[in-house]
Amino acid sequence: MGEGQEGRIHHVRAGELDTDTAQTAGMRRAAAIAGATTGSTALWMGEARVAPGTVTAAHHHGHSESGIYVV
Repeated sequence: MGEGQEGRIHHVRAGELDTDTAQTAGMRRAAAIAGATTGSTALWMGEARVAPGTVTAAHHHGHSESGIYVV
């Protein structure tokens, strides 16, 4: 968490996702938990949409932890 964020709970609603985040060809991302939305420094969680048959371009996650839930 960023400075002054310790112990805070953040409820990020679907309508509050931040689309001003890194984008890669073939994928559209919207951040829920990230530096800009909650002050997170090592975790990014959000929504990523990929159309059927699409392959995302090469990318990296830097120093962030990652989790994936596929629907």
